[in-house]
Amino acid sequence: RKSTPLQQSNTLSNEDTKEHKADKFLKQALSELVDPITLANPPPDDSGILHGRIVTMQTFYHVNSGHMEEIKREVKRLTISARNEPKCLFYDWMHNDQTIGCRQAYLDPRVLLERLKEEDHGQILACSVMTTMQFHGPKAHLASIKKNIGIKYLPCSPEFFETLE
Repeated sequence: RKSTPLQQSNTLSNEDTKEHKADKFLKQALSELVDPITLANPPPDDSGILHGRIVTMQTFYHVNSGHMEEIKREVKRLTISARNEPKCLFYDWMHNDQTIGCRQAYLDPRVLLERLKEEDHGQILACSVMTTMQFHGPKAHLASIKKNIGIKYLPCSPEFFETLE
């Protein structure tokens, strides 16, 4: 049985060992999301393995007076559902006074569009006004979103930000 580099080195400190384990875990998680060739040959310009591959969306809502706690309960339900999506990199809600926002990222714009179609934001929209809807990502991903987003999700004009190459 072949030993690993970690087993071969007796000079690693505890911090080095923890860092190595965290790095190994991250690489394993990414290997399930990104093809092995990209992982083995990251971009030479240090732009990152996922640069130009993900699409993100951010939405912000002004919450009607007295409804913040109700909305917080609703977003817990949405968050559990989204985090179970295999191509969801992150999905988080945040708040500040009377504003609540959601940020989410996906490896595939089709998954983002599908989530938008499936998620019921009726409770949130009944207690708030959407003020911002932004999409960020590569040109091709944004084109797909623009083409397929549908009127249902346009309580405000969406903004599209293309990834710089």
